Amino acid sequence: MNPFRRPLIAGNWKMHAGGRDACPLARAVADRAKAAERVDVVIAPPATALAAVAQEVFEVRGSVDVDEGRGVGVAAQNVHASSSGAFTGEISSPMLRDAGATWVLVGHSERRQLFGETDEGVAAKVRAALEHELRPIACVGETLAEREAGATLEVVERQTRAFMKHLADAPGRGVIAYEPVWAIGTGKVASPADAQSVHAYIRSLLEEVSEELAETTRILYGGSVKGDNAAGLLSMDDVDGALVGGASLDAEGFGKIIDAAQALAQKAAEEVEGAAAPAAAEPAGDEGDADEGDDDDGPDSEDGPDSDGPDSEDGPDSDDAPDSGGPVSEPAPDSGEAPKKVEAPAEDAEPADDEG
Repeated sequence: MNPFRRPLIAGNWKMHAGGRDACPLARAVADRAKAAERVDVVIAPPATALAAVAQEVFEVRGSVDVDEGRGVGVAAQNVHASSSGAFTGEISSPMLRDAGATWVLVGHSERRQLFGETDEGVAAKVRAALEHELRPIACVGETLAEREAGATLEVVERQTRAFMKHLADAPGRGVIAYEPVWAIGTGKVASPADAQSVHAYIRSLLEEVSEELAETTRILYGGSVKGDNAAGLLSMDDVDGALVGGASLDAEGFGKIIDAAQALAQKAAEEVEGAAAPAAAEPAGDEGDADEGDDDDGPDSEDGPDSDGPDSEDGPDSDDAPDSGGPVSEPAPDSGEAPKKVEAPAEDAEPADDEG
């Protein structure tokens, strides 16, 4: 975890909790995350529950985005690249904004694998999201066959290059999630070292566009993340958070992942402050004697100053005093958009409970 990038924990509910059960889960997560002052939290309910979840989050936290740690972000799970049109069953960025969403998942592996989404299509969705003030979490990752063939970095590079130029239009607004397909829902998890290797490679690609993009873009790990393995993954330098699936459906289990991020972020901040403290505390002054010469006559000989007595007026040269550095401050976190007021749906309009 890098102390200068605020960690982000995002929960993808997938096709679960899309009815009345969405509201208590959203409220529980919003409450559970209150203590995580150094962590951004985002939840992604099904589209049928977006407006209701946004209302619940707003009532608990006062914001549906991660405004300096005050709110919880609300994300859609997909978006169409067009703003409107004859696209039956699709939802556009402006519609998602009106429903209360402030974030959106783009190019999730299940969308790529099961619904044929392409790199070009994902790039178009990233662009559309940013144009309409939705913050995209763009997903990349290799299948098991690609991993076994040694093609992990090749696949991730191809997918990242497709959309990274759009992220450069608003550095720091977009997020990338590396989710190895073979680890999603299988219980298998990439080792922290393996995750770090891929994350560092993705960051090196972003650096080709600009140093600012590389330094400000958060890269999440996704794939069977749980409370008992989160700390190891999040401790890596280039792992800036997690995209959580099944564990996000339980507020307490999801909260443990948030807690792990908070503990690491707090420790990193203290280390930064501690490194600056010695320089700040060091007193200014000369380590040598103040009686370097006589009041009027100067040194008695060419060999060195006389030590007959202290100089009554001329103290040590101020240029000799060491600089007093102050503590390094953490950069301010990305500020989210002001929440839109959304109305909770009437009870008779709520969809039936989800089986998942």
